[in-house]
Amino acid sequence: MLKNTIQAILADNGISLPETQKTMLSSETDAIKMLEGYEVSPASWVSVQINLKLLWEVEEYKKRIRKEILFAGEPFADASPCLRLYYSPLISRRGVR
Repeated sequence: MLKNTIQAILADNGISLPETQKTMLSSETDAIKMLEGYEVSPASWVSVQINLKLLWEVEEYKKRIRKEILFAGEPFADASPCLRLYYSPLISRRGVR
């Protein structure tokens, strides 16, 4: 969602990111370096920066929650295959990779 917002802001400024650059948005160092090469309006640049900060914060929370989910599933590691199949969707929810 946040990447889409950033891409929409850039599209409003006539910029279309290739796939390789879209994936770079998740990296703080790569994203800023890459985006500084484009010319956007000052208001758009502020918007992009805000959305990037939110994106990076969400990514950090996703890392933390993934660890918590995996930690919570440790008691089931030695469980029977049926039990592991039952709980595996909880660990592999979309968006919590």
